[in-house]
Amino acid sequence: MNPVWHNTAPLPQQTVLAQYVQEKLPIIHDLTKEAEAALKEDSGDASFDAYVSRDPDRVHEQVEALYEILRKLPLTYRVEPPGPMPPRQEIRLAGTVLAATHRHGCCVDLVLLLASALYEVGLHPLIVIVGNASGPAHAVLAYWTEEFA
Repeated sequence: MNPVWHNTAPLPQQTVLAQYVQEKLPIIHDLTKEAEAALKEDSGDASFDAYVSRDPDRVHEQVEALYEILRKLPLTYRVEPPGPMPPRQEIRLAGTVLAATHRHGCCVDLVLLLASALYEVGLHPLIVIVGNASGPAHAVLAYWTEEFA
């Protein structure tokens, strides 16, 4: 059974969404290894060196390499089906989204997948939930371009 996110909980309780970032999965590690080749081709350097260079452009290159690997996978966006107890949303974890029998996810699922890859290589993802007075409507990924102590 997949975990459930209570998407209208008060803000401090919504931070639990980050617990579904699964950077240590072997399949995430495999994706980051594939992205090394794309990173080398685009920048001449296959290293995921996170923030070592102190160059935001280098961070963007690393994120782009990970995004491109995921973009090339046969994944589709699928709206979350209505659940039995709104306002809850079932979370499809990275392994489920990438499973050969599944290969789809909603915005939250896909953002968590990319966030997992970023975190695996030492980058700091931000999961941004946007919406209006009626509640959350969409999830997007942001990331730090420099490391803050």
